[in-house]
Amino acid sequence: MKKAVITLQYSIEVQWDPNSKEFQTTMESFRDVINSNADEEDVIIHATEQAFKYGADRMIEGIGFVKCLGRVEDENLYSGIDIDDDDPLSSVDVEYQ
Repeated sequence: MKKAVITLQYSIEVQWDPNSKEFQTTMESFRDVINSNADEEDVIIHATEQAFKYGADRMIEGIGFVKCLGRVEDENLYSGIDIDDDDPLSSVDVEYQ
């Protein structure tokens, strides 16, 4: 029997304006619903992970909708967070054991 450790790495570029009304609303919502001690990085990481796992076309709890590839599903619930791709190609490393 063979065994290997496969490491997949993904890069997603994220942009936001911490002073925008949308992002400020997202911060408040995230702190109310998910983590009362959250900072900007917590919010951005959560939004990116959820969009990567489930797609940017669905609402993310505590966040709203992220904009992906310039599109957002619901402008009224836009989080102020833009990601470049919710389905990026991975770089792969295989280590046989």
